[in-house]
Amino acid sequence: MRARLYKFLASGFGLGLAPYVPGTVGTLSGIPFALFLATLPTPLSALLLILVLPVGAHICGEGAKLDAEQSDPGWVVFDELVGFLFATAFLAPTAAGYLTAFFLFRLFDIIKPPPVNWIDERVKGGWGILLDDVAAGVMARVTLYFISLVGVF
Repeated sequence: MRARLYKFLASGFGLGLAPYVPGTVGTLSGIPFALFLATLPTPLSALLLILVLPVGAHICGEGAKLDAEQSDPGWVVFDELVGFLFATAFLAPTAAGYLTAFFLFRLFDIIKPPPVNWIDERVKGGWGILLDDVAAGVMARVTLYFISLVGVF
């Protein structure tokens, strides 16, 4: 029962079990949570973003333990969910903004520019699985901020 629960959560409620591009499909699981956070007062949203970090690291770590062959199994996509929350943090919930956040997050998660690659290579376990995606999400959000300065959003 416990293993099934962790597999369900770690797989982004099953989306990470998609046969193709599970990370991209799994990122979709973050959209309802991002929309929910957007309805909350900023301090509460910030608090929940902080609290999801240890919870996410635990879920990712327990999920990875279910797959002895890989340290970061492709089906473990709870990290993508959390990374997307950081990519959309404090962003007005518009289709254009969320679509751009989705694209930028996936881009940074896939190409792993510094510091994403540094975290990916050096931090192990559940925290390592999670934090490279958080870094990719933060990079996406910072990029969105600079895009907004030129009036695109």
